[in-house]
Amino acid sequence: MTETSNAVPYKIKHRWSDRVVYQATKATTAADALLEAVAAKADLHDAYLPDVVLPFGASLDGASLDGARLDGASLDGARLDGARLDGASLVGARLVGASLVGASLVGASLVGASLVGASLVGASLDGASLDGASLDGASLDGASLDGARLDGARLDGARLDGARLVGASLVGASLDGASLVGARLDGARLGGGFIAATSDIAFAGPVGNGRRTVYAFHAKTEKGTVIVYSCGCFIGIERDYLARIESRYGKGGENGVDPTASRWLAECKAALAACRAMAKTWPKVKSAKKGGAK
Repeated sequence: MTETSNAVPYKIKHRWSDRVVYQATKATTAADALLEAVAAKADLHDAYLPDVVLPFGASLDGASLDGARLDGASLDGARLDGARLDGASLVGARLVGASLVGASLVGASLVGASLVGASLVGASLDGASLDGASLDGASLDGASLDGARLDGARLDGARLDGARLVGASLVGASLDGASLVGARLDGARLGGGFIAATSDIAFAGPVGNGRRTVYAFHAKTEKGTVIVYSCGCFIGIERDYLARIESRYGKGGENGVDPTASRWLAECKAALAACRAMAKTWPKVKSAKKGGAK
């Protein structure tokens, strides 16, 4: 006697109602139904697929997932090149090593998502929320993140060459070892009340026992435009940066007996000098204040 399966083809529902977005023909699980729908070029707008787990390296190239809910999804190594995920929710999702080249994630929420080593080259993430996301080692060359939120995000070792971050928020973001050659940062929130006045940026490192990168930016303040330095969780003007490293590494470090403290202090000062030298080559920024100096 031949055994028959009682499994019913899976229905992908709408995220806000019980309306069926896609009725699978053979797939009986959410993961298989998603793969079947993408292969069929189905429109999965507002699809409800939280916690879906796809096999490593699954192909979702060109998928239409605008507004879809994929919170907690496991998409490690997935290929989503050219996919549309505008307004989608991927809170806490895993996309480690995933490829999203040229994908559109405008206004998407990736809060707390893991995109370590992911490729987002040329992707559109304008207005996206990436607070607390992990993007260590990710490739974002040429990506657009205008107005995006990356507060507390980790971008250590990431590549953002030629990326746009105009008006983005980078408060508390970690950028150790990241490359931002040619990146646009005008109006970006840097933390400490500082807002990038231009796209000028200099960086040097690694420094200190945390192997951090020191960055220099042109920033706006209520009193005008200044050069600010950022390293780890610190951001401030040169005087405050020097006070910070002296308190941490001067006279044997914080515990007074660290034999490597003098080395770390020298590294931090050398990085500061390198950034300062680069900043001297930047074009002068005209003050927005009227009436001139008094």
